[in-house]
Amino acid sequence: MHKLHIYHTNDIHSHFDRFSSLCSYLKQVRGENDLVFDAGDFNDFRSVMISGTMGRAGKVLLKEAGYDALCIGNNEGFSGIECLEEMAADDLPLLSMNLTKLDGSPIRNVKKSIILERGGIRFLVIGVSPYFGIEGEGKYNVFFNMDGLHSHNPIPLIRDELERNSGLYDFSILLSHQGISTDERCAREIERLDIIIGGHSHTLLDEALVVNQTIIHHAGEYGKVIGKLSLEIDDGKIVGFNGEVIENTFEEDAGINKLIDEQTRIAHDKLNETLVEIEKLDFHISEENDLINFICDALMKEVKCDFSFINHGIVNHGLAGKISRRTLLEVSPSPLNPTLIKITGRQFIDAIRLSFDGNHVLKNGRGPGFRGTHIGGLGVSANVRITKEPFGIWIDEKRIAPECVYTVMSDDYLQRGSGYPMLMCPDNESRFFPGFIRDLLQRNLLDESLRNGAKTRRIK
Repeated sequence: MHKLHIYHTNDIHSHFDRFSSLCSYLKQVRGENDLVFDAGDFNDFRSVMISGTMGRAGKVLLKEAGYDALCIGNNEGFSGIECLEEMAADDLPLLSMNLTKLDGSPIRNVKKSIILERGGIRFLVIGVSPYFGIEGEGKYNVFFNMDGLHSHNPIPLIRDELERNSGLYDFSILLSHQGISTDERCAREIERLDIIIGGHSHTLLDEALVVNQTIIHHAGEYGKVIGKLSLEIDDGKIVGFNGEVIENTFEEDAGINKLIDEQTRIAHDKLNETLVEIEKLDFHISEENDLINFICDALMKEVKCDFSFINHGIVNHGLAGKISRRTLLEVSPSPLNPTLIKITGRQFIDAIRLSFDGNHVLKNGRGPGFRGTHIGGLGVSANVRITKEPFGIWIDEKRIAPECVYTVMSDDYLQRGSGYPMLMCPDNESRFFPGFIRDLLQRNLLDESLRNGAKTRRIK
């Protein structure tokens, strides 16, 4: 009878203070035959340390903590090919069997699978990145493709990988960043899949699920817990198992904290170069302000449209003085893309009315890609004029027509209906642009006329 544990994390999203605590626990409890995995989105490029080291700092921490492998989540993937190749350039395996370059060629140093042996038992570990979304197959390629990557349907590829390694392993583990519903689908449709360690949906499973004889376990989000899957193996079979999550109440690990400090200094050196020096662009979460006006004008400058708008929660504070890449990352950490959508005048009218609700704008803005705090009000481009009393909206000095369809620039937070549900526009009717709002700022802050124009008030 062999007994071992699989410890696992997922969706840490650069919450490295909590990760430090988990590491102190792992050092105390890990046995020589145990396995430790991360199921993706360990790195979040909102972190200065992660952005400034092109993701390498995350791998340094995982390696120091003794992890055996991690799979590529969407946040690692959205960093692009260059960052992925940097992250994969050491001996800690970075796994994905369904993520390739746009032309279908492999990403350098990224592995489809590995075989790990513990106590004479061979485990085939396969990594898989997001492919399926709420709207169907290939959802994540909308964003992966902009970074030169392509995600493929994992189900036939997993079958192929199992067959290719037939006879070389005793048990299979799918390290999956697909979400709980897709993990259950894989368990139903793929034979010989013994264990799925998953992430992406931020699902907390107090106990392991069993679907079609496949054991599935997830460990929530942000390092609040660590997953522990205990296995009993006898005569080539799993004869007993127990899945649990252990709350992270541990003390931080001094060695990990020292590494975090070292890697943060490296990142600061990379990101602190001054890009431009500007006068103040002020900010307020609910009231009209210079910085949000500037972003709206920059969106309209770069893409032809009827007008543009953005929610104030996309940034954390104003800008003034010397501006560096670090400054822009801190002011706008959300990985949200400029997005062209179509909405009716009625949708925009309803959204603007809601933006005047002081309680609504201070609600938690949590949603895919959002790294701020509050939803915030709505800012608009310079060709929009709004009056509160009496209420009215004019576009290019013409009163907005409720039934008219307008082509507008915003971002994919609002396009998904986050914060302002009436603004939702389907993906197939939207156009997504590469880069994030902070990249838009970097491209346009040198434009003095745009900065001056942002001080012109649009809402009275």
